[in-house]
Amino acid sequence: MKNRRAFLGGLTCALLAAPLSASAQDPRRTWRIAFLSSLPVAPTSPAEAFRIAGLIEGENVLIDRRVTDDPEALPTLAAELVRLQPDVIVAFWNRDVIAAREATSSIPIVMVVGVDPVGAGLVASLARPGGNVTGSLLTEPAVAGKTLQVLKEAVPRVQLVAAIWNPSFTLPAYYAAMETAARARGMTLASVESRAPADFEPALNRVATIRPDGAFVDGLAVPRQDHRARLVEFAAQRRLPVVYTAKQWVLAGGLMSYNASLDEAWSRTGSYVARILRGAKPGELPVERPTKFEMAINLKTAKAIGLTIPESLLLRADQVIE
Repeated sequence: MKNRRAFLGGLTCALLAAPLSASAQDPRRTWRIAFLSSLPVAPTSPAEAFRIAGLIEGENVLIDRRVTDDPEALPTLAAELVRLQPDVIVAFWNRDVIAAREATSSIPIVMVVGVDPVGAGLVASLARPGGNVTGSLLTEPAVAGKTLQVLKEAVPRVQLVAAIWNPSFTLPAYYAAMETAARARGMTLASVESRAPADFEPALNRVATIRPDGAFVDGLAVPRQDHRARLVEFAAQRRLPVVYTAKQWVLAGGLMSYNASLDEAWSRTGSYVARILRGAKPGELPVERPTKFEMAINLKTAKAIGLTIPESLLLRADQVIE
């Protein structure tokens, strides 16, 4: 496994966050931070993000975690966290932010990976969010073309692409941008919607019926861990080249991924939390766009489906699994 830019990326994040360390903590108290997610997240992720900002779990920070793969449980879990009276709530993505915001209008909320938060009604604007929500973007419509370009470079013959996405959280503007990008590259996009766990198997049946040359998978359309494994297996059985929106899919056997860096988003989360604990108001902290993007490729999967990845693409990849 190669990670060509991990050292430089980690060093950059550390340097950006370093000035916060001395002033982010008050030795006279322990900060209480709540974490809410309806997507699988490594238990250590929040703590690692806060550590860069000088917030150490077990020393000056207490983290209350609530992670679920059942969206219907979010309101209950958000209410539980609010009753603990945390200083800040960290919500992983849109659906989690919505649940947290419905539970409190006063406790600051930091989103780790927002998807079109203005269009989703989470913030008033990126420059001045207003209310009690701020945080980072993970993706935006402009990324769509780059994602499809990666798929086209890996599989030049691809023409019909099945796009598995969730219109409830990946807003239509993103899909429209993907359609435009697909046409510009000689591809046709076939929409396959998956809004809830019950939609998952019907979505796979539609892909099987369409018989595309390739596929794009938005991770927000497949929130359950068992469904993620099922999709990777489905693609392998059909020798279907798929580009995903997160490298976790590639680590689990998916072919390739392209998106903004999740590590960068976590680093920014620590920075936001530290600034809020120092007294900054979330409504006045601009939502930040991603500046670092990463591509991961699984050569074992490529070989299994009979695909040769061009050397030019491998040289640009941040992570290659052999």
